[in-house]
Amino acid sequence: MLVAVTYESLREGPLPIVVAVDIVLLAAILGVARRLRMGKPDALARVGSSLAMAGLAVVFWFFAAVVLLEGLSDRVPEWVAASGTFIGSLATLIALPLGLVLAAVASLREPRLPGWARPLPLVATSLLVAVPVFIALVPEGRAEGQVAAVLSAASGVAWAAYV
Repeated sequence: MLVAVTYESLREGPLPIVVAVDIVLLAAILGVARRLRMGKPDALARVGSSLAMAGLAVVFWFFAAVVLLEGLSDRVPEWVAASGTFIGSLATLIALPLGLVLAAVASLREPRLPGWARPLPLVATSLLVAVPVFIALVPEGRAEGQVAAVLSAASGVAWAAYV
């Protein structure tokens, strides 16, 4: 993530690959939390983690397609690109945040966690949800990649502290 902070644009450098690695790590954290049955009520934690995992899977494949089809974008039909962007946007902006919020709310009542660790998923989710907001506010090519990298890294630190 530190390498990605040096790039100002989301379209240059290693940022898409770093985001893909972050997605895999977040999926691993959610998988461990689910396996340990963390979160009360249990149904809320299960629904939240399932929705978040589905969102992460779609976002991962979206980033993989962006990286793999970088030079082939003129050969991909427009409707395929538009559909992929729409589905990726739904996963990124609705399914993933909603799932993470549900899982985070469930962690607030987890008796096995110390008091300081219970709100960490909510803090991490807030930082992750702030990424698209700040990207929308920062003019293109003016540190949007740095903003995304810093907020994603802070979210990752909070998720790592939770586990």
